Amino acid sequence: MPICKLCKINEANKTGSHNVPFFLMRSVDNEIGKRARNKELGFKISGNDVKGYFGQSVLREKLVEVFGELPDEELENRESSIIEDYIFCKSCEDKFGEIESGYAPTLTKIGEGVYNSSGKAGESLIFWIGIFWRVSVSDEAAFKMQKKDENKLWLLLNHYMNHQDAYAEVIQYQEVLGNIGYKIIRSPGYAEKFNTGSFTIHLSHRQPYCMLLGEFAVFLYMKKTHLNGIQQSFYTFEKDLPLAPVNTTNKDEEILSLNHDEFSKRIDSAAHHMADNRKRSMNEFLDSLHVVWGGETKRMHKDVKEEIFNHLAYSNEKLGKKYTNEDLFRSAFEVLSKYNKPID
Repeated sequence: MPICKLCKINEANKTGSHNVPFFLMRSVDNEIGKRARNKELGFKISGNDVKGYFGQSVLREKLVEVFGELPDEELENRESSIIEDYIFCKSCEDKFGEIESGYAPTLTKIGEGVYNSSGKAGESLIFWIGIFWRVSVSDEAAFKMQKKDENKLWLLLNHYMNHQDAYAEVIQYQEVLGNIGYKIIRSPGYAEKFNTGSFTIHLSHRQPYCMLLGEFAVFLYMKKTHLNGIQQSFYTFEKDLPLAPVNTTNKDEEILSLNHDEFSKRIDSAAHHMADNRKRSMNEFLDSLHVVWGGETKRMHKDVKEEIFNHLAYSNEKLGKKYTNEDLFRSAFEVLSKYNKPID
């Protein structure tokens, strides 16, 4: 059995670890109207593929409605990638749970403009860096922090969880860790009102690291100098960042509140970005298919591509299987089978 990635002493014997706290994720990917655990029903969208996932307690009737009939092996292997086995020991997982329980009540505190979330200095910092770090060390996630940053967060988390005077530990290591800070933009109640949400961390941004999680956008700065650097594009949230206060260990947490209309614009930008990435990948696949089929040019004719994309969009395939690689291949085969040769 592997060793726990936090304490690096005990065996990683805990199963079902949520690398992102359940109380935040349930507004992102739980079945509509369901708040219980194991009711996840969502989609992992990347440039390479679209993959649906679901919790063990989602009724089979609902799964058939979304995915159609699924073989038993798929029913057993469709868990969310943020739920992971054998990455932490039970003791460390329990400590993460204590941090999450301490932060959860802040969700009830809302305000306009900049408001105090009632999150305590140090403890709120630990909560948010814990999410970035856990996703980064996960074997399932594409997001990876720079190794030096990941190690800094591990040092802070490990010492925080293993000392009685945890806050003193944060202060002690803050200077060594280079004045880590974060900014939060939130649209309270957005995910529940609109029954929609996303979780994504930008794969290449480092100054700061950028995360969209339900009604939160969180920006983690590893150095003070990053605050004055060039603003990185992140679904247009960068326009709001100058108004968001920096949170460190020196003061209680403050959050910039964004109304639902403005937050919707940022979510739309994120959706368009994900769709563009997926379509770019599908275009590359069709170009490769065209070459393999014997095409003389490197790219499939745009009209043939458009026909394939229309076939994808208007097919009767179940929602849970649409726009997957399997669906793309099926549509491409049906369209191309009408032609005797490649259309250059």
